[in-house]
Amino acid sequence: MSELAVLTCSRTDDKRPFLHHCLSLPSPLSDKTTSRFIADTAFAPNRAQIAIITDQGSWKVYDLSIKREKASVIAAGTIDLSAEEHRNGWWKIEWTDNSDGLVIAESKGLHLLNIQVWCIVT
Repeated sequence: MSELAVLTCSRTDDKRPFLHHCLSLPSPLSDKTTSRFIADTAFAPNRAQIAIITDQGSWKVYDLSIKREKASVIAAGTIDLSAEEHRNGWWKIEWTDNSDGLVIAESKGLHLLNIQVWCIVT
């Protein structure tokens, strides 16, 4: 997989749904990770952002600009598990109510991330 597509839905003149390709995100699998697939994604409830987590616990947050058809990475990281803990690929990612944080669930526990702390400075 080389890219992820974000689609928007609208209606045609005769009221049928129609999908539009909005923008493409660079694949988080192309980074130097051992990830094989994207485990979960979540759109921020009150911002134009999307969070993605892979089967190995690597996560990224993208800021979406629909008008410019552009996505920029604003935060990234990896949930580190101890050497004894085995990753089984089961991950779930959700935004907190204020969209400043992410709750990440995996088979052994929960993780709360403050996105403001993890922001990438460009």
